[in-house]
Amino acid sequence: MEDTYRESDEAAGAEDALQQVLSLERRTEAMLRDAEAEAQETIEEARARAREIRASALEAARREAQATAERRQAALDARTQAILDEAARVAEEWVQRAGQRLDEAVEYVVDVVTLREGA
Repeated sequence: MEDTYRESDEAAGAEDALQQVLSLERRTEAMLRDAEAEAQETIEEARARAREIRASALEAARREAQATAERRQAALDARTQAILDEAARVAEEWVQRAGQRLDEAVEYVVDVVTLREGA
């Protein structure tokens, strides 16, 4: 009878140990699922942050490119205006010279047409 109790105690001990192992396995599986879920969440957060950083970098690059284009356009506009101003100045000089010579030219033409002496 004592053997029966011992076998019963051993069986109960083995059953208890098995239940503990199964419980440990379930907790381990739950921890693994939690860790996988947390890892997935971390990956998603990292991807979202990477998208934000990329969008921010693209916007900064766009603003910088726009500013560069505006500076270059302003420089081109200034150079164009300088060329136009110089052309207007030269044209005015020609007009002034032509005005100064107009009287001489008219006199010469009149002399040639009328065949005056000294022409």
